[in-house]
Amino acid sequence: MLAGRRLTGRNLLGFLEHGLHALAPVGLPAVTKMTLLGLFTGFVASYVTSELAGVPSEEAAAEVGAAVAGGDFPYLRAALTEGGAEPLDFTKIADWTITGLVEQAIRG
Repeated sequence: MLAGRRLTGRNLLGFLEHGLHALAPVGLPAVTKMTLLGLFTGFVASYVTSELAGVPSEEAAAEVGAAVAGGDFPYLRAALTEGGAEPLDFTKIADWTITGLVEQAIRG
């Protein structure tokens, strides 16, 4: 699984090179750009770990439903009952994450 993933090698170096190239126009210090790439990598690893856990969505939904029904999580319950548009896909969530991190880094 992800815990044993290799943290060196040409693929990782290529990822970092690509990320630094993408962030070059932003004008941030190198340490900030590397930190942003690290945060994004953590986001992706968390998402993938969740997907690999293999908990059936029906089972997960039942667990969450039971937990919020008791009233201990009123804000979460309100958010879940409000509904909304179609579910977000990974690409859109990743875009929001990257954009938000870069904008925050620029503001300092």
